[in-house]
Amino acid sequence: MKMISKKDKRIIWLILGILILAFCSRIWGIGYGLPYFFIGDEQALVGGALKMAELRTLLPVFYPDEFRLMYYPPLIPYLYLIFFAPLILIKFLIGSFGSLIELKNSLILDSSSLWLTARLISVLIGTVTIYLVYLIGKKIFNQWIGLVSALFLTFSFLHLQLSHFARHWAPAIFFTYLVIFLAFLFYKNPQKKYYLWTGLIAGLAFGVSYFTAISLLLVLFIHFLPKGSSFFQKLKDKNLWLMMVIFIVVAFIFVFLHPQEFFRILVGEDSGLVQSKNLAGLLSSFGYYFQVLLLYEPILLFLSLIGWLILWIRSKRYGLIFLFWPFIYIAVFYSFFHHEPRYIVFIIPWLALLAGYALYSISKRLTSIIPKKLAVVLILLLVFGYPLAVTIKYDSLLVKKDTRLLAEQWIKNNIPAGSRIITDWSGIKLTATKESILNQQNIDENSLRTDDRILLSLAGQNYPQPAYYLLRLHFIGDKFSNDLSQYLRENNYQYFIFQCWDKEKLTEQEKSIIKEGRLLKRFDSGLGDYSVDINGVFLKPVSLIFSLERFGPIIEIYQL
Repeated sequence: MKMISKKDKRIIWLILGILILAFCSRIWGIGYGLPYFFIGDEQALVGGALKMAELRTLLPVFYPDEFRLMYYPPLIPYLYLIFFAPLILIKFLIGSFGSLIELKNSLILDSSSLWLTARLISVLIGTVTIYLVYLIGKKIFNQWIGLVSALFLTFSFLHLQLSHFARHWAPAIFFTYLVIFLAFLFYKNPQKKYYLWTGLIAGLAFGVSYFTAISLLLVLFIHFLPKGSSFFQKLKDKNLWLMMVIFIVVAFIFVFLHPQEFFRILVGEDSGLVQSKNLAGLLSSFGYYFQVLLLYEPILLFLSLIGWLILWIRSKRYGLIFLFWPFIYIAVFYSFFHHEPRYIVFIIPWLALLAGYALYSISKRLTSIIPKKLAVVLILLLVFGYPLAVTIKYDSLLVKKDTRLLAEQWIKNNIPAGSRIITDWSGIKLTATKESILNQQNIDENSLRTDDRILLSLAGQNYPQPAYYLLRLHFIGDKFSNDLSQYLRENNYQYFIFQCWDKEKLTEQEKSIIKEGRLLKRFDSGLGDYSVDINGVFLKPVSLIFSLERFGPIIEIYQL
C-alpha cells in the first residue's frame, strides 16, 4: 500500500477545511424568510416538483398549462422529487391527517420542510462545486493553485448567495464546470471515455438550464486548439462526433419532456432573440458585467486580471483558453437574454482559477523576500479579509428576521382579528377571512390563488387564525381607479399596510391613502426611506451590506 506523504496529508486537511468552511457559510441562514417566498425562482422549481407529485406525472409535456409555473427544464424538479417523496411519506405517517387531501392542503399552506430540503440540495451542490474547482486548478496548474482557487470561490459573494436557495444556479454552475473539467481531461489525454462523459454530462446540464449549452463552445474551442494535428483531422475525430450525438440525444429528451418553456425561450415571449442586437450593445454588455464584478467581487476581479496577464506571458495557449470562456459566454448571453447582475456567476469559478494562479505566483515572489509564515498571514488578511467580512455579515443578516416577518408578527399581536385591512403587501400571506376571499372573488375571480381556494374549503375549526378581512391591491389594485378612497370609506376599512423599496416611488394611489391615515408602525432595513434587495437585483457596491440592519423592504402600517 502506498504511504501518504506529509505534503499530501496537509493538502487533504486543507481542502477538507475549505469545504467545511464553504458548507457552513452556505447552510447558515438556510431558513431565511420561510414559510414565505422572498426569493425569486424558488417557486418555479419547488412548485414544479410538487405539481408533478400532485398530477402523478413526470411528463410536463402533457400538461402545458399546469406547468407554466416551471419555467426551467425538469431535471432539478426530478431531483427534488427523489428527496421530497420520503419526506412527504414520513409527514403523512407521523401526522394526524385524515386523508391525502388534508396532507396536500397542509403542504400548500406551509411547505417550509420541502423548501429547506431543496435549499439543502443547493448548499451541497455549491460545496461540491468548490471541490470541483480545486480539481480543475490541480489538473491545469498544481494542487496549491487548486486550493487557493477553491478558497476564492468559497468567499465569492455571488456564489455564496446563490448556493443558499432552491434556485437553478448552483446545479447549473456545477454541471457546467464538470463539463469544463472533462474537457481539460481530454485536452491533456484525449481518451474516448472523456469525450463520451462530456457529451452525457453536457446533456444533463441542459436538463438543468438551457444556457449551460454554452459550455460546449468552450469544449469545442479546447478540442480544436492546435496541438499536434490539423483542424480537419480534429474535425474528423470520431470521439468529437460521438460526444455531440450523445449531447443532442440527452438534450432532446429534456426538450421533449418540457417543450413549452424551451420554445418560449427560443422564439417566444422569453426570448432575447426578438430584441434588436448590435455591436454597440455587445460591447456595452462587457462593460455592464465588468461593472457588476467591480461592485460585487472587486478583489477577485483585480487578481484574475493579473492572473490572466501572467498566464498569457507564460503560455499563450492557456491564455487563449482563459480569455475565450468569459468572452463567448457574455457574447452568447447577450444574444439570448437581458442583463442581470447574477448572470455573471458562471464566470466566477473561472476568475477564481485565475485569481488562484495570480496569488500563487505573487506568493512565490513574496516568500523569497519575507518569511513564509508572515507572507501567508499578510496574504490571508489582505486578500481574504474583505470577502470574509462580507460573508459573515451576509450570513448574520440571513438569520435575522426580515422586515416582512417583523411586520407580520406586529400585526398579529396588535391588530384584532377580523379587522378590515387594505394592503399592497405581496410578501406576507396574512390569512384572509372567507368573507374577504369571496369579496375578492366577486371583484376578480381570476385573482384567487390556490391557498385562497383551500381556505374556502376548510371547516371553521381548521381555519388558521388570526384571520383578517383583506383587500389585496397586489392582486386586484387595477380594478380600482380614482374611486378607491371612496370605496375604503364606504366599506369601513381600518388599516393600510404597504411595502416599498424606495418611498420616492410610491404610486399616487398609495400616497392618497397614506394622507388619510396615521402611521402606527414602521419597519425598515436601516437605510432610511429606501432599501436594497440584496437577494434580488441590485447594482450597487456589495459593501452596502455593512449598512443594513436586516433584510427586507420598508413596511409602514397606517390606521385610517
